[in-house]
Amino acid sequence: MRTLATILILVAAVTPAWGHDHARPDLDEFYRSLTVPYSHNGFMAGSSCCNKTDCAPRPVRLVNGIYEAQGDNGEWLEVPIQAFITDKENPYMQAVICILGGKINCAVLGRTGG
Repeated sequence: MRTLATILILVAAVTPAWGHDHARPDLDEFYRSLTVPYSHNGFMAGSSCCNKTDCAPRPVRLVNGIYEAQGDNGEWLEVPIQAFITDKENPYMQAVICILGGKINCAVLGRTGG
């Protein structure tokens, strides 16, 4: 758990890059492969996390032991621990967060190097 917190703090320091880069079709498969890891917030396990507009690299922070990600309007949204996908390699330095209906349904940690 301490490693997860450290990684999230590191990825929060990276400059935000909003939205799936549609000029990078090589990343389409990464986004298509994201599925909800556990049922939570009304999202069913195994369902798709996103389309090309729901997921994007976003700043993440840890506040009083709660993970938060910045939404489209600059607001900070709680990231449910059930939303973290741990079996995907993220092509971005920042965490990729998927928001649908104002709720976070999926989150993939950013790379820690390179």
